[in-house]
Amino acid sequence: MIKQHDFDTWPKDFYVAIASLKCGVSELEQKCKLKFRTSEDDLDSFRVALLEIDNEIFFMLMRYEQSSDTGVEIWVAVNKVDVHGALEEILSELGLTQAFIDWKNPHYLE
Repeated sequence: MIKQHDFDTWPKDFYVAIASLKCGVSELEQKCKLKFRTSEDDLDSFRVALLEIDNEIFFMLMRYEQSSDTGVEIWVAVNKVDVHGALEEILSELGLTQAFIDWKNPHYLE
């Protein structure tokens, strides 16, 4: 089961984009019943959903507004999880398969 978080309950850590999905924010909001928030950092404004799976895998689904890519990136705390296992669990919880992956971070996934 996926639990949604706010920024004030989100664990601070070093999160890295490990993969990009072919789906956009609207599609994920409808398909997965998620709520994305708008925020910004020193680069750009972005849409983000802060999520946790039952077994304490914390991950973000994020898309920068000015990105040329239409997909949403999956970000995880790479020092806290087995990245391969986390990606499989995230996809499963979202009801997605590997076919929805557009890009994998070659530093963490082969």
